[in-house]
Amino acid sequence: MTMNSGVCRYSLVFLLTALAASASEQKGDVGVDFFEGTFKEALEQAKQEDSPLFVDLSIPECASCEFMATKVYTDSKVGEFINARFVSFKLDAYDEEANGPVIAQRYSVGSFPTYLILDPDGNERHRASGSMNSDAFIRSISWLTGETTSPMVNHDSRYESGDRDSDFVQQYLLDSILELKLMPRRADNWEEDMEALSNAESKYKAIANEYFESKSQENLVNSTDFTIIGYYCIYRKDKGFEFVINNFGEYVDATSLERVSNFVLNVITDNAFILAKQGDPTYVELVDLLEEEPLIEAAAFERSLDPESPRLPENQRDHLAETFASGTQDSEE
Repeated sequence: MTMNSGVCRYSLVFLLTALAASASEQKGDVGVDFFEGTFKEALEQAKQEDSPLFVDLSIPECASCEFMATKVYTDSKVGEFINARFVSFKLDAYDEEANGPVIAQRYSVGSFPTYLILDPDGNERHRASGSMNSDAFIRSISWLTGETTSPMVNHDSRYESGDRDSDFVQQYLLDSILELKLMPRRADNWEEDMEALSNAESKYKAIANEYFESKSQENLVNSTDFTIIGYYCIYRKDKGFEFVINNFGEYVDATSLERVSNFVLNVITDNAFILAKQGDPTYVELVDLLEEEPLIEAAAFERSLDPESPRLPENQRDHLAETFASGTQDSEE
């Protein structure tokens, strides 16, 4: 996400003692057990348990933050992993009463959600950003803290040596998504961090495009490749997006209607806005796709969840028309 809604990540060394481990077993076994109290009190609790402090910094009306809160932190396996290793604290970075803006500025948080791992004195040891599913979240925190080793150095070397085994490249790309989520997005170093992230994304997207070309559409219809497509194919003209449109029903069967709908709706909504802002009238054709087969199914699913969703064609046409008019005026000037 952006400076106002991003994604993030970092790590930490596990310092659990037998006493801390025993205490963690007493915590709730359903989801992450977030400390109730102030940030200062959470640090004091971390000192008492001789444990690192895991901090989730989120903001209201952030889809990625909401996903983590409702889908990931409530997962029992995530709770088991996090509760055994950290005192956990959740902070609304906009909440002035909770000192959210001050704490976010203190740690130079530039995107949300951001995950910080602090020592009991409040010193940052690791960070990460962005939403991820439960398994990816556990792996990313494990990489950060050094509990497990990131495979990316070996992956890079193997790929650069010419290895193009399909199973290997698939895993390489899957791991690259976590690697990108672990790259810093610091508010006080934003431009440099974003340039480094952009360069890395370009590198892996080129590998992804080569990988997509090496496989038939039929062999790309699986949950793992859909995850790769979902991350690297964010533009309407990306071949991975075309694969999904051409095999919409098959991808729904391989994953879920929710996952496929979210993907196509995000791509179309984002790209239609970009085109409208550029004064390109073809944004209308893009929105029209949501009223045609097969993408009408994605719109219908979204409508069943939220008739007011801004991703629905009927709810974005007026806004896009205004954006287009503004974009046309800007181009004429």
